[in-house]
Amino acid sequence: MTKNLKQDIAYAARRLSKSPAFTIVAVMTLALGIGANTAIFSVLNTTLFRSLPYPAANRLIHISEQKAGGDLPVSYPDFLDWKRQQNSFSALTIYRTANPVNLRTGGSTDRLSTVMVDRDFLRVLGVQPMLGRDLSPDDDRPEAAPALLLPYATWAKRFGGDPEVVGRAVQVDGKTATIVGVLPSSFQFFNDADLVLPLAPYVAQFYMENRESHSNARVLGRLKEGVSPAAAAGEMNTIAAHLAGQFPKSNAGVGAHTVDLRQYLMGDAKQQQLLLMGAVVLVLLIVCVNIATLSLSRSFAREREMSIRVALGARRPYLIRQLMVESLLLSAIGGGLGVFLAAGLSAALNALVPHQLLQFGGGSISVLNLPVLLFAFGATALTGIGFGFVPAWQLSKANPSDALKDRSAMPKSFRGRFNSSDLMIAAQVGGATLLLITAGLVLRSLWALSDSPLGYETENVLTLRLASPGARVNNAPLRIAAFYLNAVQRLAQVPGVEAAAATSDLPFGGNDSHNPFRLLDRPAPALNDYPVAPYRIVTSDYFRALGIPLLQGRVFDGTEPMPVLASETPTTDQTLEALRRLPVSVIVSHSFAQHWWPGQNPVGKGILLGSPAREMAHCTVIGVVGDSTQDSLGQTKHEEYYLSLRQFPFFGEYSLLLRAHGDPALLIESARKQIKQMTATEAVYDVRPLSTRIAETISAQSFQSKLISAFAALALVLATVGLYGILAFNVGRRTREIGIRIALGASLNSVICNVFLRGFAMVVPGVVLGLTGSWAIGRYLRNQLHGISTTDPRTFAVCTAALILSAFFACWFPARRAAKVDPLVALRDE
Repeated sequence: MTKNLKQDIAYAARRLSKSPAFTIVAVMTLALGIGANTAIFSVLNTTLFRSLPYPAANRLIHISEQKAGGDLPVSYPDFLDWKRQQNSFSALTIYRTANPVNLRTGGSTDRLSTVMVDRDFLRVLGVQPMLGRDLSPDDDRPEAAPALLLPYATWAKRFGGDPEVVGRAVQVDGKTATIVGVLPSSFQFFNDADLVLPLAPYVAQFYMENRESHSNARVLGRLKEGVSPAAAAGEMNTIAAHLAGQFPKSNAGVGAHTVDLRQYLMGDAKQQQLLLMGAVVLVLLIVCVNIATLSLSRSFAREREMSIRVALGARRPYLIRQLMVESLLLSAIGGGLGVFLAAGLSAALNALVPHQLLQFGGGSISVLNLPVLLFAFGATALTGIGFGFVPAWQLSKANPSDALKDRSAMPKSFRGRFNSSDLMIAAQVGGATLLLITAGLVLRSLWALSDSPLGYETENVLTLRLASPGARVNNAPLRIAAFYLNAVQRLAQVPGVEAAAATSDLPFGGNDSHNPFRLLDRPAPALNDYPVAPYRIVTSDYFRALGIPLLQGRVFDGTEPMPVLASETPTTDQTLEALRRLPVSVIVSHSFAQHWWPGQNPVGKGILLGSPAREMAHCTVIGVVGDSTQDSLGQTKHEEYYLSLRQFPFFGEYSLLLRAHGDPALLIESARKQIKQMTATEAVYDVRPLSTRIAETISAQSFQSKLISAFAALALVLATVGLYGILAFNVGRRTREIGIRIALGASLNSVICNVFLRGFAMVVPGVVLGLTGSWAIGRYLRNQLHGISTTDPRTFAVCTAALILSAFFACWFPARRAAKVDPLVALRDE
C-alpha cells in the first residue's frame, strides 16, 4: 500500500510538472485562500477558543453596576457591601486604572502607568507572585504605608531582574513605597500597567468613599464550586435591590450586571471577527470552485487517457485515488505556502484583537501553535478533496470505447443545458457578488463614520498630557489648578500657538465623566429618575482651541470665583461645602439646551449638580455652545455641559491642547521646553495631533474594512478568471464546430453572441444568488454598520455593476477570439 502511494505521488508530481502554468496558478490561488483562512483562524483562536491563563477561568465573572440599561463603574462602598453580603463567590475583588505616577529609583525618575487593586485580586485570578508576597490586608487600608507589586516586565526592564528587589524602598509621587512582590511573566491581565498598587490608601484621593461615586472601578469574582452564573446574577441583583432600599438617594434604580470574563474582554469584536472568518471561508470555497473548474477543463483533455487506462484494466477506485492524490498534492503545496503567508500576516492582524485578549497570547498573534497548524492541515485536506472530487468522479467514468471516438465536441451538459463547469462558475459569481456587497457596505459605513460631523475643527490641534503636579503640591486642589492655569497661559505665548487650553477629558482620550443633576426651575424628580449627563472641566480658551462655536451667551472669561477651602487638602464634605457657597457658572451644549428648555432661552437657567445624596453645586447657565463629538465617532447623544477649572479644580490630572497656526507637530518641542521651564519633575507625554487620536479610534474597523475589501477583490478576480478560463477553453474545444459554422455562412456577430451569451448565462444566476445572499445576511450586519442601511441601494447597484462589467470583459475576449477562427485552418487542423 505504501509503495502504491509513493508511486501515485510520483506520478502526480510528474503530471503537475507537465502543466506548469496550471500548477503555478493553482498553487498561488490555494496559498492565498488557505493562508487567509489560517491567519483569520489564528485571530479567532486567540480570542474565542484559547482559554484564559487562569485556573478554572470559566468561573471568573465580571461585575458592573447598571442603571437604566447602561453599565456603570462600581461604587466602592457598594463593592464593600457586595463583599460582605454575597455567598456565590469564593472572593470578590475590585480594580481600577489610575493616573500615571512618578517612580524615582536611585537618581532617575520615570513616568509609569498604574493600576490599583484590592488585596484579593491575585487570589480571585488564582495567581501567586513569582518573588515576595501578595498584598495583605494591612497593605489595603486607607492609612497603610504605600506598597507595590512589580509586573514582570517592569522588574526586568527597570530593576534589571534583581532577585533582591523585594523589600526595596522607592519613591512613588514623592512618597516612600516598599516593593512587596514581583508578578510572574505569565501574568498579563494589565499588559499596559507598569505598577500595581493597593487601592484603599487612594480611595479618598479619588473621592471614591462616596456611595454615589462611580469612579472607573471594575469588579471580578470567582464563582464557588457548584454555583451557576445565573444563580450568582440573581443573588447580586437581590443585594443591589436591598442597597437601593437602604440608600435610596444614591442607589435607586441601580442593579448589578454579571458577565463571563472572556465575554467582557471580547466586547463587540466577536461579530467583526466572525464576519471576517465568513469572508475568508467564502474566498476558500471560491478558490475550490475555481480550481475545480480549471481541473474539469483539463479533465476533458484527459478523457482519452482515462479511457485507454480503463481498457487496459484499470479499475474505477484506482483512477479516483490517482486523481485525488494529484489534487491533494497540489493542495498540500498551496497549504504549505499558505502557512508561511499567514505567519507573515500575523503581526498585522493584531489590530483585530482587543488588547485585553491579545495580551494573553504574549502580545501578538502566532500561527506556530498546534490548534492553528491543525486547522491549516484540515483546511488543506478538505480543500484538496473539495476541488478534486468532482473532476476525479467524472473522469473515473471513462468508457473504453471512447478512446476511439472523436471527443472534440462539447462536454456533456447538465440536464441538457448546463454542464458541471457552468454551475461552478455560477457559484463563483454568487460568492463574489456576496463578498463585494458586504465589503461595499462595510466600506461605506466606515466612510460615513469618518465623515460624520464633529462640530469643531480637528486640523492643527495638538494634544498632550502632563504628569500631575499633585505629589509636588501635596494634592492641594487650588495649587493644582494654579499649575495648569499657569501652564495654559505660558503655552499660549509660544510662537505659532493660536489658543491653549486644559481639560479634564481629552477629546477621544478614553476618559468619560458623568454626573447626575436636576433643573432648579422644576420639581425634583424621583430618586431613580435623576438625569445624568457627561461633563468636562475646561479653561476659558477651550472652545476657541477646538473651534466649537458659541451660540448664545458667553464662555468662561478666566475671572470665575474660585472655591474657598477650609484647608489645602480638604475632605469630601469640606469640598462640597465650599462648592455650595460658590456661584458656579456652567456652559451647556445646544442639544442639552434644546432637550431641557425647548423654545426657551437657557441663559440664566439654574442647574443643581449632584445626586440626591450629595448635592454639589448650584450652577447658572452662562452660555450655549455647538454640539460636538468628543467621545467616539458615530456618537449620537450630545447633551453635555462644561465647568470651569477655576471652580472645579478637583481632578488630579488634566490634559492640554493647543491650536496651531500651521502644522501642530512643529509645536511639540516648543511646548516641551515651555513646560520644562515651569517644572523639572513633571514630564510631558502622550503628545499627538488630535486627528491622529481620532484615526486611532477606528483603526480596527479600518483594518477590517481593508481586509474584507481585499478578500472581495480576490473573489472578483477569481470569478472573472474562472469565467474567462472556461469560455476560452470551450472556444478552443469548439474550434472545428465554429469553423464549420462560419464556412456555412454564420455571421461573425452570431458567433460572438453565441459565445458571449453562453458566458452570461452562467453570470446571471450567480448574480441573483449573490444578491439574495447579501439581503439574507443583512440582519447580521445591522449592528456593524453606521449611517447606511443593510440594503443600501447605491452599494448594491455599484457592486453589481462592477461584477457585471468584469464578467462582460471575461465573456467578450473569448467571444472575439471565436469570431477570428479561420475555417480553413480549423478544418485542416482536424
